[in-house]
Amino acid sequence: MLSFVEDYEQKNLLKNNPGFENALSYLKSSSTIFLYTDVHKFYSQLKLMMNPATWNEIQSNKDVLYSFPYWTMQVIGDGRSVSLQYVMDYSPYQLEEVDVAVAADEDDKEMNEDAETEKEQLSELKRFYVEKFEGNVLREFYPEGALKSEVEVKEGKRHGRYREYYEDGTLKLRGKYANNKPKGTWKYYTEEGKFERKEKF
Repeated sequence: MLSFVEDYEQKNLLKNNPGFENALSYLKSSSTIFLYTDVHKFYSQLKLMMNPATWNEIQSNKDVLYSFPYWTMQVIGDGRSVSLQYVMDYSPYQLEEVDVAVAADEDDKEMNEDAETEKEQLSELKRFYVEKFEGNVLREFYPEGALKSEVEVKEGKRHGRYREYYEDGTLKLRGKYANNKPKGTWKYYTEEGKFERKEKF
């Protein structure tokens, strides 16, 4: 439920999705069944549905899957017959190169202060949805929809287990919060899922 609210707040709506608009241009306006998938958003969720061998195979073909970013299926039935239409957009996938700037020590301190302020500013609406509908877990997502982090929440504050993930769903770090502050031992992992280091708070 919270992810729906977050998508709405960030204007990640079907009406703003070019793939959805394109798919509708090929399909009829009414359906018995209609399925639309944004592969870039759905990709990270596949890991939870597959065994490790299948997931490794999927990962090795990620560029092929990403070349078909939007999949749409429509089934129309009238009681006597059924028709199926399937639309897949094709756009060769190329990994985007991202320039990463290394911040100076003063910048690091300012970034940490900004992050702490952001943690403290959960809106009342988010607190409501987190506490009432998400079992006291706050989830953050990457722009393309993959789960970025999840943390347990108590009385609007980060309090409990924390997990952060790479965009492909691999665990990046895990630790615990107590009253919005890191607590205990935090463990960090590489993009390949191997233990990298630990830090005590």
